Amino acid sequence: EGGRESAILDYYQGMERLTLIPHRQENNEAFKRNVIMDMLVKFPNSRAMLMILNGARNRFSMDRLEEALGLFNAPELVEHPLYKDLVTYRETMMKTAVGQVVPDFSLPSKNGKEVAISSFRGKYVLLDFWASWCRPCRASFPEMKKIYARFKDKGFEILGVTNDSRREDWLKALEQD
Repeated sequence: EGGRESAILDYYQGMERLTLIPHRQENNEAFKRNVIMDMLVKFPNSRAMLMILNGARNRFSMDRLEEALGLFNAPELVEHPLYKDLVTYRETMMKTAVGQVVPDFSLPSKNGKEVAISSFRGKYVLLDFWASWCRPCRASFPEMKKIYARFKDKGFEILGVTNDSRREDWLKALEQD
């Protein structure tokens, strides 16, 4: 199949070059997605198409990616590491998609006690990712306090998640702010 796979890659690379002609960006991305899907239908169970799909996976909605993965049914491709990576990528993205329940995790609070996100089930939770060294993050704290004061009686919570690796850094920032 070396000739077939090479021809598929050549065709796709030609389509990629064609889309470099100035278009509006979203039309260009839609065009590329459609080309890939058309090629998957035309060349099912191709290693080249598996490589192309893997490289373009972030262009696809999770539904379209599932549809594309469904076009592969050859055992050697379904067991291929790239196919498995695509399945894992899709599953991970689906778990954190808008409207999904947040996967449970626990982090230490400022008093050292572990706090699990699952303890907030049934509430509206804003996850605020910040770091002691991030000035815009810390500048948002006064506004966050106002928002919390306004909505806390309606089941609203703010859970701050720091990116700091040293506990003393984020504790000092919380004390200052």
